[in-house]
Amino acid sequence: MSLLSPTGYEAESYRVVCYRSAQLHKEMGLSILGISSPSMNDGKTISSINIAATLAQLPESKTLLVDLDLRRATLPKRLGWRPTQNLGIRDFVLDSTLSLNDVVREYPSFNFDVLLSGSPSQDPHEVLKELRFDQLLQEARREYDYVILDTPPFIPFPDCRVIEPYVDGFLLVVKAHKTLRKLIEEAIESIDPTKMVGILFNNNDDIRADSYYYYTQYSLEKQSDGGWGSRFTKVMNALFGPLLPKSR
Repeated sequence: MSLLSPTGYEAESYRVVCYRSAQLHKEMGLSILGISSPSMNDGKTISSINIAATLAQLPESKTLLVDLDLRRATLPKRLGWRPTQNLGIRDFVLDSTLSLNDVVREYPSFNFDVLLSGSPSQDPHEVLKELRFDQLLQEARREYDYVILDTPPFIPFPDCRVIEPYVDGFLLVVKAHKTLRKLIEEAIESIDPTKMVGILFNNNDDIRADSYYYYTQYSLEKQSDGGWGSRFTKVMNALFGPLLPKSR
C-alpha cells in the first residue's frame, strides 16, 4: 500500500476502516485501536500511518499515532524522520516527571500527533507491564478521539497479548499472496473475539472494497458461539481464497 497517498482499493479500504472506527467510537466507545499482523513485513506500519491520516481528516477529530513496536520501530523511517534521540514511550515510563505532552510530536502535514517508542528496549514486557504505561494510554484516551497503536506482529511476539486489556479493538493487516492461512488463523485465535474489528488486505488491487466491508461486518456478528476457527476458514476461503497461500 502507498504511504499517505493511497488510491483505488487502498483508499476505499482506509475509508471503510475509518467509517467503522467512527461508528464503533460513537456506539461502543472505541478509541484505542491496535493495528497488528500475523507476521513481519505484512504492511502494518504503513497501514497504521494511513489509517491515522484518514481519521485525522474527520471533522473535529483528534488523532494520535503510537509506535508500540518497541523491538524494531520503523515508524520514524516511514514518516521520513531522521533518526534522533526523541523521547517516547520508554522514556515516559521510566521518568515520572514527563507528561504526555513532553513525549508527543506533531505531524502537521496530516494533522495527527505521533508518539514514538523512545529509547530502545531489550525487554518490552517490563515497559508494557509498568503502571506508567497504563497511565500513558489512559491520558492519551482522554486527550484524543482516536489512538492508533502500531503494535508488533501477533505470532512472533507476545506483546499484543500484554496490551490487549488496554485496547478497544484490533485490526489485522494481511498481505495478499504472502501471509499464510495458518498464521492468520493463529493470530485470530489469539485475539479476544469481542475485540476483533476486522481484517485489512493489502498489496492487491483486485480485492473488492465491498468484500472487505462484508468481512468486518461478519467479524462483529460472529462472536456468540465462540466457534471462530471453522467459520473464519469458511469466510476467508469464500472471499479471499486465491489470495491466501497455504501453509508450507
